[in-house]
Amino acid sequence: MCNGSQASLARRCVLAFFALMGLEEGVWASRIPAIKADLSLGYGTLGLALFAIPLGTVIVLPAAGFLVDRVSSRAVLRWAAPCATSALIFPGLAPNAAALTAALTFFGAALCFLNISMNAHAVQVEQVYDRPIMAGFHASYSLAAIVGAGLGGLFAYIGLSARPTFILVSGFLAVVAILVGQILPSSPVEDVRREVEPKGLSTATVWRAILALGLLATCAACAEGAMTDWIAVYFHDDLGGSTWIGSAGLISFSSAVAVGRIFGDRLNERLEAVPLVRVSGLIAGTSLIVTLLASEPIVALVGFFLVGAGISCMTPQVVSASGRLGSNRSGRSLSVITGMSTIGNLGGPVVIGFAANGTGLRIALMIPAFLVLVVAASASVLQPPSRQA
Repeated sequence: MCNGSQASLARRCVLAFFALMGLEEGVWASRIPAIKADLSLGYGTLGLALFAIPLGTVIVLPAAGFLVDRVSSRAVLRWAAPCATSALIFPGLAPNAAALTAALTFFGAALCFLNISMNAHAVQVEQVYDRPIMAGFHASYSLAAIVGAGLGGLFAYIGLSARPTFILVSGFLAVVAILVGQILPSSPVEDVRREVEPKGLSTATVWRAILALGLLATCAACAEGAMTDWIAVYFHDDLGGSTWIGSAGLISFSSAVAVGRIFGDRLNERLEAVPLVRVSGLIAGTSLIVTLLASEPIVALVGFFLVGAGISCMTPQVVSASGRLGSNRSGRSLSVITGMSTIGNLGGPVVIGFAANGTGLRIALMIPAFLVLVVAASASVLQPPSRQA
């Protein structure tokens, strides 16, 4: 059995990896306008280039899950983290749209290996503890993403272009990733994994559970992606707000996601996963409906905060539940769930856009409200499947 200090070190290392990924993605997102301007890209061309990130993710998902299960999450994580953080350099070096698309495909693939191995290791580390800790890992990512966006904005303010920004940030993050990888304990949960491995579950039962969790993750990610991409537009077009009030709405939502994940583990201890996700879904769904019906900017700011707080606890609980299906298949479980979640995160904003063309944005945003209420109603799938006799 691993000792407490080893488990604590593993937890701190995984927290650091989540933070590194959040910082990298925050900096990248904040400098997309600079990339667009530097390469003189139109909206359509930029959109196609950005689609390369999830494309790269989906392409390598099966390989990432297989390697994590076949080798170990630690082994994959130790090389995936430096690789993913270094990959940020290439979009800054791209001379044209074609090169940018290729660079972003590699960027998305590298992030996928980091994401799968990092979450798989987080699942294993959580099994050592007598309390939930998964939401804390995702809170680390969310907070770091906000910091990364602010850092990218600071570099833009002082006039630093995207290329040196990515080189500086990528170099720093890669060095930290290598150092953290060196002290990451070697599989601190091997004994625990054998003890918690569910016995007597058929392959069909396990895959049904994985697909059910994937559908839950898809709904949550679809709603979160829709909120992230359309909140500012909603404030401007439907509420007649200025640009800054739209940004304030997005900040309100994003901050609530981070805050909700900070307190998510404590709430999980008190309520347990199924009641927590049910309550979270009800809060998010009803808050969004009330916000859209009220048509007041102040109400919307508060409402979107509550929506973010509700959505925040969903994904960590799905990841934790995947670990209860058996640690020897956590990589494959997470690859399926991550793939479905990625499709939801990408498809959500697109669906809202098409729906808004016919019904208006206010009505279209009722779709995310419906999806989080579906999550609330389906929260029982977070329970591990019954063992066969």
